[in-house]
Amino acid sequence: MQEPQKALHRGCAEDADVEKVDPLYRLVLFADATQAETTRLSKYIDQGGATGDVRDAVADVFWALLTSAEFMLNH
Repeated sequence: MQEPQKALHRGCAEDADVEKVDPLYRLVLFADATQAETTRLSKYIDQGGATGDVRDAVADVFWALLTSAEFMLNH
């Protein structure tokens, strides 16, 4: 499995909150999430986002990072 796929797989796994958020940040932004970002996004993922599905919530976070100004301007 290639590294980006591994990071997404880890993000979808039933691991600790940080293990869901940090791999996504590293994959997209090449940086760690701040404590505030980790807290906010972990809560969103744990609640399953808009659909109540953890995998959908992880996909939402991944998409938000990809379409963020930081990603567009720095990458």
